[in-house]
Amino acid sequence: MKRLVAFAAAVAIVFFTTGQATAGPLGSVLIRDVPHVMQKPDFCGEACAEMYYHAFHKNAATDRTGYKTLRSILEEDDADAFRKRWEKLVLELRFRD
Repeated sequence: MKRLVAFAAAVAIVFFTTGQATAGPLGSVLIRDVPHVMQKPDFCGEACAEMYYHAFHKNAATDRTGYKTLRSILEEDDADAFRKRWEKLVLELRFRD
């Protein structure tokens, strides 16, 4: 179950925190209260999963499900709105031709 939560969190983090930057100088890419993990080339999903896992583990005493940690990382207060956007995004995924 922990692996499933970590995987789902990593996918959500990747989809909802990438592609939001505008052209110009890069700002900070660190996520508040999430331990940083050095990313290997082309392994952003794995790095996200590992960072979420460390944050989840750090907060396990007060957040046994990891739900609050995920909401904090994604900076989401409205879980229903997030779920709707997530479902829409997933249903629109397609393989490239």
